[in-house]
Amino acid sequence: LNRFAAKLFPGARPQDAVRSVVETVLAVDPIGAAAMADETRQDLLSAASLLEFVPCEKVVQKMFGAYAVLGWTALVLQAWISVTRHIALGNGAAYGVMMYTGYFTILTNALCAAVATAVALGARASPALQVLRRPAFITAAAVSILLVGVIYHLLLRAIHHPVGLEYACNIALHYLVPPLFVVFWWLAVPRGVLVWRDLWLAFAFPAVYAVYVLARGELAGVYPYPFFDVTKLGYADVLRNAAGLSAVFVTTAIALFAIKRSPIGR
Repeated sequence: LNRFAAKLFPGARPQDAVRSVVETVLAVDPIGAAAMADETRQDLLSAASLLEFVPCEKVVQKMFGAYAVLGWTALVLQAWISVTRHIALGNGAAYGVMMYTGYFTILTNALCAAVATAVALGARASPALQVLRRPAFITAAAVSILLVGVIYHLLLRAIHHPVGLEYACNIALHYLVPPLFVVFWWLAVPRGVLVWRDLWLAFAFPAVYAVYVLARGELAGVYPYPFFDVTKLGYADVLRNAAGLSAVFVTTAIALFAIKRSPIGR
């Protein structure tokens, strides 16, 4: 539509050209325009303004490609740090991998890096990765990574004191990657493409993680976060904490879906 409008109205801004096309269509079909609800007509006219907020696909792919490099690099370095630390402590490499994969930060950053890789590859992505390019999946990843940064800063920063290379990885995984991914989500997901029936995707990942971390704790006796530590808090308090975090995830997911479903100016 953008290219077609540019040919009809050369020299005009993309959003102005598309608006002119819409107005022309409404003018040549007065019966249809009269029957159209005012809200629907306004949605059509405001659609043109969306173009100035959505960069071209190649730009989005390059941005997500740079993000994927940053995300995977930080994850690999943190994995190396975790495994070598536990080897030095005599726990073995397998124990180090188990501890590394127990953190929501790590798994969420891996999810976002996979989504970024899929978007960067575009049509070249494998069928499995193609699913991750869906706006609903990108939004679900944005919800989780946003809360990774927020929850770490509010609840965990005071009890976590990394040094050296691990400090750099911590900055990347908790302070650089979350806001960057949310910005890329804003640019990559157009308004109006999300549907409420896909909202469950934003809850699925953290819900599966909660079941995983509690089951793993029962088997191995270790919990990655103090608010999930059943051995110290008991199941009643842990489930209350899980319910509170679930409410935060639900609220954040609804907010992000609502933002992208609302036309500009309304």
